[in-house]
Amino acid sequence: MNMDTPKRDQPGESALYGSWHVAGVAVSDSGVQALEDNDPSFMGRRLSFNHDQLAWKASAGSTEDVCKGPVFHKLPTISGAELEPQLHKLGIEKAVPYGVECTSGSWGPLDKESPVFFLAQNGSLALSWYDGGMLKLVRD
Repeated sequence: MNMDTPKRDQPGESALYGSWHVAGVAVSDSGVQALEDNDPSFMGRRLSFNHDQLAWKASAGSTEDVCKGPVFHKLPTISGAELEPQLHKLGIEKAVPYGVECTSGSWGPLDKESPVFFLAQNGSLALSWYDGGMLKLVRD
């Protein structure tokens, strides 16, 4: 682990960097959903997050968001309260919410003030995505 990380890093931000794959999908139990729990269109898909960009690896559908120059914002814990049921389904408890701002490009359906990533204590990550889906990401 390189300890000479750039000063723009916030504590915890480096925990979001790396190669990930989708290990679970959770949707809200209320209303009609375009996705299903553990939706096969997302399961096993891989993502790569680093200082330069957030991106999906290999195209497999229409979600080809790329966020160049991501800047993470740690958010108040309460900011993801309405997503608790989905986080719970994915086995993610007491997660720290982060918003993300892209220097260019876009990432997901939400703005920078909305919780996009939830970093769990066990190191797994939840990603709030399109169609009300919550994706559980684990390191490759």
